[in-house]
Amino acid sequence: YYANVSRSAQPSPIDDLKNIFQTPALTSQTGTTIEMGARGGDERSKWDLAIYHAWLNQELLTIPTPPNFVNFTTTNAKSTVHTGIELGLESNITLGLFTADDHLRLRGSYTWSRFEFDNDPKLGDNRLSGIPEHNGRFEMLYQHPNGFYIGPNVTAVSSNWVDFANTLSASPYTLLGARIGWDD
Repeated sequence: YYANVSRSAQPSPIDDLKNIFQTPALTSQTGTTIEMGARGGDERSKWDLAIYHAWLNQELLTIPTPPNFVNFTTTNAKSTVHTGIELGLESNITLGLFTADDHLRLRGSYTWSRFEFDNDPKLGDNRLSGIPEHNGRFEMLYQHPNGFYIGPNVTAVSSNWVDFANTLSASPYTLLGARIGWDD
């Protein structure tokens, strides 16, 4: 079990010097985060759970510059909050199909994220764009003791806003994949 409180600071990006005379001037992002969680397991299975909440002041955000939305600039948001849960699970099942030590590794992760403005004068409590609320991944790998592995995986992501005004969203999607390789 663990818990912590941390403070953070981030200056504006050095590659954003083109905005050095921007009004209002960019200020450093600062924040306070609380996190608690637990992890455990044995030789056959592992798990990890974390819950966090962060209060950010002057969060540095990248936004498009109208009228052509191919140029971007950095700006400060007055106040934002980031809340989330992260869960990871892993299990190894001995198979004994081709050798006594081959096994099936099952791995899964799930993230719930809620990142939003905090009482912004223009955007209220809108969600920050580009961060899906739900994100899950599952993988099943056959692993041979000589290092060979193969197996399918799936990633599923919920819809998310593509603008800070929360007027346009990207559709949810699912990716099906497979891995094959050798690990020495």
